[in-house]
Amino acid sequence: MSYTASATLARIKSKGFVSTSGSLTEAELLPWLDDSLRSYVVPFLKAVRDEWFVSGTEDVTPDSNARIPMPNSVASTIRTIAWNQNGLFRPLTRIEPENQFAFIGQAGGNQPYGYMLRGYEIQSLPTNIGSVSVRIQFMERPAEMVLEEDAGLIASHVGLALTLDSVPLAWQETTPTAVDLISSNSPFEAVAESVTVVSLVGSVLTLSGISSALVEDGFWVSDVGASPFPNLPIELHPLLQRSVITEIYSGTGDKRLDSSMKLQAKLESELRKTMAPRTQGSARPIVNKNGPGMNRTGRWVR
Repeated sequence: MSYTASATLARIKSKGFVSTSGSLTEAELLPWLDDSLRSYVVPFLKAVRDEWFVSGTEDVTPDSNARIPMPNSVASTIRTIAWNQNGLFRPLTRIEPENQFAFIGQAGGNQPYGYMLRGYEIQSLPTNIGSVSVRIQFMERPAEMVLEEDAGLIASHVGLALTLDSVPLAWQETTPTAVDLISSNSPFEAVAESVTVVSLVGSVLTLSGISSALVEDGFWVSDVGASPFPNLPIELHPLLQRSVITEIYSGTGDKRLDSSMKLQAKLESELRKTMAPRTQGSARPIVNKNGPGMNRTGRWVR
């Protein structure tokens, strides 16, 4: 069974056919699918399991003002920031703007003490830390969905010379300088990102800079930040499809809107049952018996 963008759109038309959705082309319906992924399914996943999509990691060097651009993260958020001290990573403390003045004037040398969020930037503190390496971990923004005609299916390969089943029209006009390598297995993640393109001759795309062991026949290559799949486990695809159908019904005033919303709520409820328990058993917090306000048995006392 195919789970590509085109196959997903076909299921949407089949499950919730209305005259409007039936008349929309795949290219016109694709933004509905992409919007539902970003504005509905991703927040749903965030509420169910906070660690979902936390796969992005970047090693960066702050600029001369000790500032770091926000990574390509969901809603410009980050999870952790750590100082790379010769291979030993030390988590940095987030400092609120009200407390920044205690750190700005300090002599930083090559040792950051913390960081502050400033709009779409990360400000390292103190501001005169010099050249250091910082590792950021974040909830990576899902790739933009494209139709299969705008990506290349790997029919065969020898090392990093990939023979594509078909070459996107845009690539025939201008060879891309870099591509993403996309797995065709659930949850359809990017196996390698921003891979350098050496050449495109006919249908043979030659890459460099990654291990050939990452490449498999049946995988896809796409423009950087794009994918021919919804970047989700297959169990979540019906919810994504239903959310698009509900949006279409809402926009057209279809009388089936109420029943579609109820079905969507039911799908949410069922998915919570299977997705929430990542580990089995009851989670028990570790209590510091010597903490403030605690007695020797680990109970709170006044």
